Amino acid sequence: MSLRPVSQVRSQWIPQQAGTLCGAISCSPIPFSQSRFRNCQRGSESAPRKYTLRCAASGESEDPIADVTPQAVSSASEIGGAASIKVLGVGGGGSNAVNRMFSTDSIVGVDFLIMNTDAQALETSPVEAGNKFQIGDKLTRGLGAGGNPMVGQKAAQESKALIQEAVAGSDMVFITAGMGGGTGSGAAPVVAGIAKSLGILTVAIVTTPFSFEGRLRRQQALEAIEELRKSVDTLIIIPNDKLLETVDSNLPMTEAFRAADDVLRSGVRGISDIITVPGLVNVDFADVKAIMLGAGTSLMGEGRASGKTRARDAALAALSSPLLDVGVERATGIVWNITGPPDMSLFEVNEAAEIIYELVDPQANLIFGAVVDPKMSQEVHITLIATGFGKNQESASRQSSSVPQAPEPQRPIVEKPSGSSSPIKCRSLRQDRSSCQLSIKPATKRDMKAVIVGGGISGLLSAHILATYCDSIVMVDKDELLTAPRVGWNPLSDSLSWRRGVPQICQPHQLTAGGAMALDYLLPGFHDEVVSLGGIDLDLGQQVHYFDHHDVYPRFKSNLRGLGVSRPFLEQCLRDRVFAEHEGKLVFMQDAMKDITMDDHQVSGILLESGKYLKCDICIDASGRSSILPMLLRKKGLQGPEKESVDARIKSASRLVCMPDDFKEDWRLLVIKSLPDGTKGGSLLPMEGNVWQVTLAEAGRKEDIPMTDEGFLSFCKSLPDKTMYEALKASKPITKVMKYQAMRNERLLYNEILLPEGLLPVGDSIQRLNPIYGQGITAAAQGIILLSECLDESQTACTNQDFLSKASHLYLKRIFNHLKESWKLATASDLRFPDTICHGVKSNEISNIDKYITDKLLSQAQKDPKLYQKLLEVAHFVKPAKELLLDPYVWYSITKRLIN
Repeated sequence: MSLRPVSQVRSQWIPQQAGTLCGAISCSPIPFSQSRFRNCQRGSESAPRKYTLRCAASGESEDPIADVTPQAVSSASEIGGAASIKVLGVGGGGSNAVNRMFSTDSIVGVDFLIMNTDAQALETSPVEAGNKFQIGDKLTRGLGAGGNPMVGQKAAQESKALIQEAVAGSDMVFITAGMGGGTGSGAAPVVAGIAKSLGILTVAIVTTPFSFEGRLRRQQALEAIEELRKSVDTLIIIPNDKLLETVDSNLPMTEAFRAADDVLRSGVRGISDIITVPGLVNVDFADVKAIMLGAGTSLMGEGRASGKTRARDAALAALSSPLLDVGVERATGIVWNITGPPDMSLFEVNEAAEIIYELVDPQANLIFGAVVDPKMSQEVHITLIATGFGKNQESASRQSSSVPQAPEPQRPIVEKPSGSSSPIKCRSLRQDRSSCQLSIKPATKRDMKAVIVGGGISGLLSAHILATYCDSIVMVDKDELLTAPRVGWNPLSDSLSWRRGVPQICQPHQLTAGGAMALDYLLPGFHDEVVSLGGIDLDLGQQVHYFDHHDVYPRFKSNLRGLGVSRPFLEQCLRDRVFAEHEGKLVFMQDAMKDITMDDHQVSGILLESGKYLKCDICIDASGRSSILPMLLRKKGLQGPEKESVDARIKSASRLVCMPDDFKEDWRLLVIKSLPDGTKGGSLLPMEGNVWQVTLAEAGRKEDIPMTDEGFLSFCKSLPDKTMYEALKASKPITKVMKYQAMRNERLLYNEILLPEGLLPVGDSIQRLNPIYGQGITAAAQGIILLSECLDESQTACTNQDFLSKASHLYLKRIFNHLKESWKLATASDLRFPDTICHGVKSNEISNIDKYITDKLLSQAQKDPKLYQKLLEVAHFVKPAKELLLDPYVWYSITKRLIN
């Protein structure tokens, strides 16, 4: 039986002929299952891509795949003649890879050949004697090329007749080589040119050297790749340095080279198995040739997974492989292969296909194969080859440079301080503040324009990191902003500082230790600068009076430094710093975004409410809770993000007060929760100008918190700890009571849709947390650091379009993993309240045992400063929550409390 695509895979899979499987299973064109694809077509109304395969069996098996083995399906040769495929290893690296392929017997239906100038290496190879070819015998006398590509090139030219004889009669030739040495770098382009001149489909899969192999080998590799590119149909480049991201950091050097060989083997097998191995879905050689002929530079990704969602996880792993420097969205051709054990079901194949088809261009030509391997037990393996990335741009790039790589980056780059770890993967935020410095490297600017929608903290930080990449940045905000540094600050009298766009003006804005570190990382010295201007420097271990669970938590001197500030003051300090540093490049425009424009699924500009149009290459949506981006996406026929929300129906009321001159306490920050359910609480926080913010809150309350002076004070008195009440009795109100009700947690699942490249939501535009917990600024600042990391990693891209494509793909893939921590901390608190309302949240319950252990842990921390400090480090985003589970002292404390 052979199943093949009619026109392109993206349209529909149907059986081309009836056949018999194991004498009992027959095929019919009735659909077995249809993929439930998300509609990711860019404005297209066409039906989602699908394939159908139905097997009606007279036996007992309900799974059409379970009883299908490779022996049960007709081979390509039985149907119409097998394609002749040869895998040719050139030089030491290529020969080693072929030797491993031959020894493991994992690739069937192909002939293995090796060519080398080193006679001794040929003798020790397990490849059959008739398939070993010594080239350049007269030139090198079998002693190798000595690391000189010119010697390798001349050796191949000397043995041209021998090479022609070796590849003659082939339909397809894979050339594997390690670039950077002598024979592989010099001979591979010659061998490829000979094969291609004979009309053979020629595919090269080569590796570039590890960094530790030196600059000379890297330069030789780049020059060899440029020559090889001219002589092949498809060139797949595997950077060995990228492999280091997928293996253990303690991997021995010999194993690192072995890992490189394995990737070469996977690339060859992923393509050849589609053609040569009889499978559930068989593909003609002509189908593969249609994609790979003249495809140019291509990329490869592979993924393995086991477990209940193994196919889906393997597809995601292949798509997120470090080897895929550019997202597959821009590929014009995709060849992918899924291999699994006999129990692999059609549903699993369909699930993997759905993941892959969601991300590729609707007009891309796709070929896939599904193979059952009896030798596999639990694991599923997917190999994906993406071809046809910007051929015109590639040609232009080659005309302008003889070396196929991006120029060495010369812009300022943020480097991670050594010897430290981090609660977020992108940057280290735990080191001492004095070591948070930016290392500047020489830079060339990319000719790009950026527009940032929103002038708040996320927008300002985004402008700061984009200034190293863009020629010009326009910041758009509907409110008037002060963009020039000035002396003096009075938030009570300065009307501009009380702009409407500032959320929760009178809410506490005590910045967590993790948030303060993040701001200092992006803007070295910012913490001390804010303190010098009037902000309050807080020791969050020693100066916080925190009452909960019947008692007050211990206080101790710590290195957890926070900031007591008003939101307008913090924004203005940040605005002064950013606009001063990027004067002439960053400009402000008071306006609002009305629409976005795109060019081939790449953002090209925004239309403003005033009618003005701003052209841009990258657009940052930092407009927060008022973001209209989901609406604009749906308006253009694109899929908008789904929304999750957790609402504990918390209402709060705040006011500003000033304390008398003789007010002296050993604390600077008060936090009080009521008992027994914790639904009632309050906080008192110092801010600039000898002003204090007092906030009272209650969850699930039907009536508002009293707005009168007497009612406000009475509510405070009802709290179980009277410290705040005594302090407020001596205070003088300086503003009226202001109430807030938009206290829910919300997040937009942009990671589940395909956004236009260069369009990136940040901060509250992605996730807005209940402000009562004071986590929003921290999560946003750490998210901007992650964006900076993604931009850094994408800098090696040759063109601006590839740069933005890779950066967008990395950022949207990683930001939601990063935000999980803050989301869990905020929603876990709200989900404890009985009247909490959830929308779109998959899991909205906390188990009783989780509540029990958490309560016991918090109760124990009130008697144990060491345990309390560990909990504070998690609460302030200095360490990830998972470290608590790995800490022996924490487990000791839990056990001790449970026993007692």
